[in-house]
Amino acid sequence: MININLQAKIAVLLSTYNGEKYLDLQIQSILAQSHSNFQLIIRDDASTDGTLKILKKWGAIDKRISVVEGKKILVLH
Repeated sequence: MININLQAKIAVLLSTYNGEKYLDLQIQSILAQSHSNFQLIIRDDASTDGTLKILKKWGAIDKRISVVEGKKILVLH
């Protein structure tokens, strides 16, 4: 369940799959922006690396971050 912050003026959406290598820097960059009245909603696409652990860590650190655990979305070419 996503906790939507209706007071936030901006919603930042981030989707990831096996992104553990870059997640800390991405999240740090978003949190370092001068505008702080936002909600960061991050959806994990059933990663098999440490992505979800990193996301949960950040979700516990900053109340503006909501983590959504998703199922893998298959794309057919």
